[in-house]
Amino acid sequence: FKYTQEGSPDRFAALNFLFGIVADVDFRSEWLRWMGELRFTAQAVWEILVLRAHHCPATIRLLPGDPATTDWVEFTDNIAFWACTNPRYLSSSTLICPDASLSDGQMDIVLMRGRPSRLRMLQFLLKMDTGAHIGMPGVETHRARQLAVTPHFQKGLFGVDGERIPFRSIRMEHHPIQIPTLAKPSPPSEMLLPAHGRG
Repeated sequence: FKYTQEGSPDRFAALNFLFGIVADVDFRSEWLRWMGELRFTAQAVWEILVLRAHHCPATIRLLPGDPATTDWVEFTDNIAFWACTNPRYLSSSTLICPDASLSDGQMDIVLMRGRPSRLRMLQFLLKMDTGAHIGMPGVETHRARQLAVTPHFQKGLFGVDGERIPFRSIRMEHHPIQIPTLAKPSPPSEMLLPAHGRG
């Protein structure tokens, strides 16, 4: 997908766009990289205790994935959790969106509005390992071919494909069949031999 922010050139991404507690866990756990993926669990416990990531008021605009639909869906609310993704997995152990597909021409969105309790957020995060968080009360899923997010506070974290980006209004549009254009065919001499021809 392509994303646009005022004052920055248009850029392309392939995996996800995160904010709310999921972005806080990702970026604020950088100092715990020596723990491997366990760093996410440790930081998530801390974020739940302080409830810092629950104060993310924003206006969301979504253009649904159905090409026949031209009406945008818009709402303003506190966004406790937001993950817009192409692949099903957010990490090797986090099945964020079981129905997502890299080839369906849509962005899959999982979000929680309002200010969930510590217990509700803990239950939600624990269930992400298996995808069982989908269908929990307060958990929404959407599919969109375009979206726009306008935060209504000054300090926060946005992440695209694991990289921190400026925390300001962003617009995204799905662009299918973009990644193959970034690669060029290998010369015949560099092509891999069949398994029985390798020595």
